[in-house]
Amino acid sequence: MRGNNEMSSISTNKQTGGRKIQFSLDGRRRKSLRLGAVTLRQAQTVRGYVDDLVHSHKTSTAPKDKTLQWLGELSDDMYDRIAATGLIPQRVRATLGDFTRQHIDSRKVELKHSTVQVFERARNHLIAHFGEERPIHEITAGDADVFWLYMAEAGLAQATARKMIQRCKQFMNAAMRQGLVTENPFADLKSSATRNAKRMRFITQQTIEKVIQAVPDAEWRLIIALARYGGLRTPSETLLLRWCDVDWDKGVMKVRSPKTEAHEDGESRYIPIFKELYPYLREAFELAEPGSLHCITRYRDSNANLRTQFLRIIDRAGVKEWPKLFQNLRSSRASELAKQYPMHMLVEWMGHTVEVSLKHYMQATEDDFKAASYLGGEEAVQYPVQNLRPFGGSKGNEGEGDNDEIRSIPLESQKVQHIANKEVTGMAQVGLEPTLVRF
Repeated sequence: MRGNNEMSSISTNKQTGGRKIQFSLDGRRRKSLRLGAVTLRQAQTVRGYVDDLVHSHKTSTAPKDKTLQWLGELSDDMYDRIAATGLIPQRVRATLGDFTRQHIDSRKVELKHSTVQVFERARNHLIAHFGEERPIHEITAGDADVFWLYMAEAGLAQATARKMIQRCKQFMNAAMRQGLVTENPFADLKSSATRNAKRMRFITQQTIEKVIQAVPDAEWRLIIALARYGGLRTPSETLLLRWCDVDWDKGVMKVRSPKTEAHEDGESRYIPIFKELYPYLREAFELAEPGSLHCITRYRDSNANLRTQFLRIIDRAGVKEWPKLFQNLRSSRASELAKQYPMHMLVEWMGHTVEVSLKHYMQATEDDFKAASYLGGEEAVQYPVQNLRPFGGSKGNEGEGDNDEIRSIPLESQKVQHIANKEVTGMAQVGLEPTLVRF
């Protein structure tokens, strides 16, 4: 129970109608907080917050959350009046431009170059919308909602917008730790990764072999093969692969992963040298300069753009470009492996969790639908599939010559379990692909 000496009082000037709250921080001298011509109810509301701040000051405890929220929403003028009484510290006024610049610069040593670039893009969007001189404590949850709409109007994909919100949350969390804001205005906005099913494609082995045949050198053939047949993240994991990581005798290789190195035992993983990958890996090894450290010696500059050159190769091969060039190669490999190996082996080889695998990588193709239907025949392998979106858009798959791609259907249910009607032992025959059925 708080003592009466902690309670404040309200007085009113009969001539002007102005009200003020009087309180004491030391039990003797009383201080005044002038409120101006406000209603008695408004004065009583402020008095409740003042009593909480007085109690916190005397007991060296934190104010209630609702008091902190009230302080954060105060105008600079009112906040300064309260701070002048010694009840709260002076407000540090940090602008959006200065704070975000300082935050990024202070973390450049610990962050990867690619992460810094994402922070820079988020900062650019914030400044373009709010302005460099906007005090960060004035940004409200309502402002954050409008910022989300701004990103949509700017043409950002939902996944990109969520990534920007994630960085905005990190900016504001840092500001909270420094006492510059009392709450994170972006806290309620979604920032978790999402996948756009419209951009998912299953790239057949026939298609990727056609692309590989249009490649002029062994290193590029290996880059593509590592993504499609090894399931490596490209460029990060591909460019880190070293010849010392390849164990020809055991048929395995070590994959170093910057994306998961912060997780327990996530800095690297071992995968089989799959039989589809082997010829391209061996070719590059035979042609490598003596003493070469990395399997891929070109494009080691962090600014190197693999996408641009890959698009040229795809065009040269006469194949239709597909979305998310390298990620869909990795996703296609994951979908193949899931049909032949238990899930625990798949996630270990791919370097992600079951949840991530089901949400971002698993795809059902037209061949899967045929195999599961009466068209597949008695000998077809059956794959139980749950929560599939209806298949559509077959005309988009029709092109000249070989099949360019198969529009896939995502498997998003976390209850999906792989069940095959035969056991697979040793190195599975993963090189065969059924003929694409046109719907």
